Amino acid sequence: MKSRIIGLFLLTLFIVFFLSGCVSSTSAMFKTNIDDVKVSVDGEEKGKTPTQAKLGNALWDNPTVVLTKPGYKTNEVVIKKELKVNNLVFGILLWWPSLLYVWGPAPVQYFEMIPE
Repeated sequence: MKSRIIGLFLLTLFIVFFLSGCVSSTSAMFKTNIDDVKVSVDGEEKGKTPTQAKLGNALWDNPTVVLTKPGYKTNEVVIKKELKVNNLVFGILLWWPSLLYVWGPAPVQYFEMIPE
């Protein structure tokens, strides 16, 4: 009986540990007050707004995002970040390296473009 309880506990721990791992990136949607603004992340073009790009959740990951469109001022922006609760809980309870991925980009990034 005792070995069954230990086995069930280990199986539950295995399932929780391997199936609910930390999320190391977020798919962020870039939106602006006008359409067709070119979005570049760390020098790599990601498309025209509205568009999505995968951004890392690592604490040290701070990508440079540049928004450009003819007739508008070039906008070099700072990513809006938020706490990733799943990674925080997982890091506190089971796997401390997940705490390195608790501060990532918000899923929607909205920016205003200003005419020249």
